[in-house]
Amino acid sequence: MRDQNAGRSSTHAHGIDWVSVLLVSSVAMSEAYLLVRMVDLPYLDARMDLHREIMAGTAEAPYRYRVLVPYVTEGLIRLLTPYMGYAKAFVASYLVYDCAALIFLFVALFAYFRVWFTSDLSLAGVFFVAATIWVAFRDQFFQPWSLLEPAFFALALWCVRMRREALLTAVIALAVFTRETAVFIVFAYLLTATDSSGAQADKWWPPSRRIIIRFLLYLLLWALISGGLRLVLGEAPLSAPIAEALEHNLKTSSLLYAARSWALFMGFFWILAALGLKHAPPFVRRSAWVIPLYIPAVLTFGIWCEVRLLMFLYPVLIPLGLSFLWHRTGATRMRGVEETW
Repeated sequence: MRDQNAGRSSTHAHGIDWVSVLLVSSVAMSEAYLLVRMVDLPYLDARMDLHREIMAGTAEAPYRYRVLVPYVTEGLIRLLTPYMGYAKAFVASYLVYDCAALIFLFVALFAYFRVWFTSDLSLAGVFFVAATIWVAFRDQFFQPWSLLEPAFFALALWCVRMRREALLTAVIALAVFTRETAVFIVFAYLLTATDSSGAQADKWWPPSRRIIIRFLLYLLLWALISGGLRLVLGEAPLSAPIAEALEHNLKTSSLLYAARSWALFMGFFWILAALGLKHAPPFVRRSAWVIPLYIPAVLTFGIWCEVRLLMFLYPVLIPLGLSFLWHRTGATRMRGVEETW
C-alpha cells in the first residue's frame, strides 16, 4: 500500500487510513489473546490480588497510584461477575482491556508515524513494535498500564506537532493517572514544541515565553494530580526500595540478563535509531532529547532487565529508525520536513 502522493494537501495527508487502522487492529486483537494466554492466566491469582489491593488503596507504591486501568476494568468485572464468577470476569475484563489498549497503542503510533512517513513504512514501524512486545512483557505479572504509556506518549507528540493543545492537556491528565512517567511527556513538550506566531515562528530554542508558560502549566497539572493521588490514597512504602533494586541490578547474573533483554528488545534497531538521528525531521530529533532524561530514571528506580520500561520510548526510537530506512530508499522528501529549526 505505497503512498504515491507524499506531496498532497495536509488535510488529506493526515486523514484516517481505515485499511491500515483495521490491519493494525487485527494484529492487536491477536496479541491481546496471546497476552492473556501467556501472562494473565499463568499469574491469575497474583494479578487478582494486586488488582484488589489497588482498588482497596492498600497496594505498595508506586502501584497504589496507578489507578486508571484498575478502576476502568473494575466496572466491567462487577458487571460480569454475577454471570460467570469473579475469576472468569476478571480474565474477560482484562482481555477486553488488553485488546482496547493494544488497538489504541498501535493506532496512536501509526497516526504519529504517518505525520512523517508513508503508510507502508509506518505499518512496518507498528509491526516491529508488535513483534517486540513479547520480550517487553516477559518479566512481569501485572503491569497493564505499560500498554497505555507509549500510546499516550505517541498521542501527546502528535498533539504537540499538530498544535492540539486542548487534547494534549487531556492526554497528560490521563497519563498521570496511568503512571508517574507522564512527567516525561511534559518535558517532551518543552523539548519539541515551537510557536506558530510571532517574528520567530517555528523557532525551537530558546523556547518562546508562551511555550514556557504552557510547560509550567502542564508541569503543575502533573504535580497536582500526582500529589492529589498521594494525599487521597495515603503514603505507601516502595515495593522495591532503590537500594535493594540497585543491589539486585548489579549482580553479575542480573547484568548479563539485562544486557540480553535490552539487546532482544530492539535488536539491530538500536543501531538504526542511532543512524537515523542524522536524517530524522527536526521534530523527531528534538524528541530524542527525552532519552537522556528517561534512561537515568529507569536505571535509578527500575529493575534493569525489565525492558517493559523501555516501551515508553517507542514513539521516539521507532521514528528515528524509520528515518534511516527512509533515507536508504533514496526518497527526496519526507512528511513534515517543512518545519524549520
